[in-house]
Amino acid sequence: MHSKNWLNSAVLISVLGFNSTVFAQDDTRIVIEDNVALYTSDDLLAMQGQSAFDIIEQIAGFQFIDSNNQRGLSNASGNVLINGLPVLNKSQSLEAILSDLPISQIAEMEVYLAGHPFSSASQYTQMINIIRDNSQNRANWQVGAKSHKDFNQVNAASLQVSTQWLDWDHQLQLSTDKNLAYSTTDYTEFNHQNISYLSGQEQYQESIENINTGITSSKVMTDSVLQINALFLKEHYQEDYARDWQGNNDAPGNEVIKDKSQLDEYELGFDWQQQANESESSWLWQVTGLLRLRDSDQVALTTEQNDSELTLTQFQQTQSNTEQVLKLSTQQPTLWWQPELGIEVSHNRLEADTLEAHSSESKVTTTSVSETRAEPFIASKIELNPQWQLYSKLTGEYAKLSSQSNTQYETQSRYLKPLIKLSHQAQNGLQSTFTLQRRVDQLDFTDFLDSQDNDFGREQSGNTELKPQQSIEFSYELNYEADDHWTLNTRAFWQKQRDIHEFIRFDNGDWGVGNAGHAYYYGLDLDINVQTNWLLDDSLIKVFYEYRDANYDDPLTGDRVISWLEPHSAEIEFRKDGEWYAWGILASLPDTETSFYPEEVYRQKDRAIYGFYAEFSLDNDMQFNIELEDAFGGEYLYDRHIYHPDRTGKLDYRYYALEHSEASLTISLSGEF
Repeated sequence: MHSKNWLNSAVLISVLGFNSTVFAQDDTRIVIEDNVALYTSDDLLAMQGQSAFDIIEQIAGFQFIDSNNQRGLSNASGNVLINGLPVLNKSQSLEAILSDLPISQIAEMEVYLAGHPFSSASQYTQMINIIRDNSQNRANWQVGAKSHKDFNQVNAASLQVSTQWLDWDHQLQLSTDKNLAYSTTDYTEFNHQNISYLSGQEQYQESIENINTGITSSKVMTDSVLQINALFLKEHYQEDYARDWQGNNDAPGNEVIKDKSQLDEYELGFDWQQQANESESSWLWQVTGLLRLRDSDQVALTTEQNDSELTLTQFQQTQSNTEQVLKLSTQQPTLWWQPELGIEVSHNRLEADTLEAHSSESKVTTTSVSETRAEPFIASKIELNPQWQLYSKLTGEYAKLSSQSNTQYETQSRYLKPLIKLSHQAQNGLQSTFTLQRRVDQLDFTDFLDSQDNDFGREQSGNTELKPQQSIEFSYELNYEADDHWTLNTRAFWQKQRDIHEFIRFDNGDWGVGNAGHAYYYGLDLDINVQTNWLLDDSLIKVFYEYRDANYDDPLTGDRVISWLEPHSAEIEFRKDGEWYAWGILASLPDTETSFYPEEVYRQKDRAIYGFYAEFSLDNDMQFNIELEDAFGGEYLYDRHIYHPDRTGKLDYRYYALEHSEASLTISLSGEF
């Protein structure tokens, strides 16, 4: 009921907004066409921030869409281009890449709030194109230090070099960082009568170390442009648990868990695009390819001592992932319907060995998953009039998947995935987009494997017969800017999902992620920026709110929401800009996440989190930043209700834990030479 009210309100705002007054442009923007705004290098330097992402966050009316880590190239670049080309780096998010791109390396930035001309990202309504300054060689550096509990040392360093050699533009990136987290937890277990019978404390430590080395090289030729990128990523992850407990009538016990994992990732990609020639109206071609290799190794050792009995458990898993994808497309921008057609072909493979060794027995499982997929598509973009634009795309998907573990399974699937997007750009600063599409989500290959959750001792069996989740989605998006005083970005959506992924019990008694019928899923995203010069000169307030709800007919307990759902999430930021400084206050409001397992209902809650940051521009093109996270410490509540033999039976026991973490302070210094 509430979701429909939100949707109707959004549509009403759109209709009423068509008659609003024409909005004024910001002084830092030069409008070169009705739908294009150009930010020069001087404009960017006048805005506070170190990186391209810092600037993008300040663009009024623009809603940033990040890339994802899914297989294939369809959604690997997001809605920000660099020199007119998508960023083909799936090992890092687009946000991370833009955060490492210094402002001094940007010559111009084109902002399209609607009607952009880039066929390689035609599925997006809004687009930003960042034009690098390759007129001279540049090198940007950054170092950072962090203080968190007993950890006080340099934790990050990066070097970004832009140079030209043999008519190629090269971008070299080297970075390393290390992040630590500490927390203490007090926990209690209650029986079905809500009487405490066990209590204890846990000390937790987490460490993540990353090393990245990457190079992107591009060459502009007579009628085309070629981009080649290579990346090497190395990550080391470790978490340690030390738990002590005391029962009412039992001897004390303790448990120690040491979990380590190592990841090595290699990526090689290329993108060749033919450029338009004003004297010719021929079809333009594009060829894109990507090779990605991921090797990981995880070892978890658990030692438990209780009632003078020592138990040792080992979980070890090695994975080898290979992704190969090639995309060929062509488009004709001079025709009235601007056709685009092509095909994407990919082959993906996962090989994994899993060892589960207990004091009494051990088991080794070998799992392999292989997928070959072809996705032909045809798309069209039609300008119905200067305000209305229609984008439509029809994608076919053929996938052959084979998996083998204890049993062998092979399936072939065929899907049609239509997409219709109707966009309107009014002269009063309001953009509206209506979208109707069918989604077929990619399968996560790790759901095919045995896995272990050390935090709560859960073990789940892999599902070699998992099918992808499908959905029909209708959404409405509205972007509005009112006289430079406030901006509104909102999106309301409704989905009918089929073959949804939930934790279920298998026929052999094991449990894991499986297909569990259908569900209705809906929500709203609301992003508001309000200028607050009446409160403090050159200041603003940003508010982001996210609402989610769902209806799923659980065969165990009836109607409920789907797992991993957070009903409400909100962030508030106050920012003040000055000529050589900027500072801000952040607040993340409490949220709750609920998950459902065959024998358990799990809820995770946190309290409000506050932070502070400040940015200072120093002489010699240097900048100093300081950030305080979790200013008053973090607090997280974990509440588990475990049933026997499943959620339809009587409550067996309840686990309640309260985790505390301390504030952390990060400082960084950056510059150019």
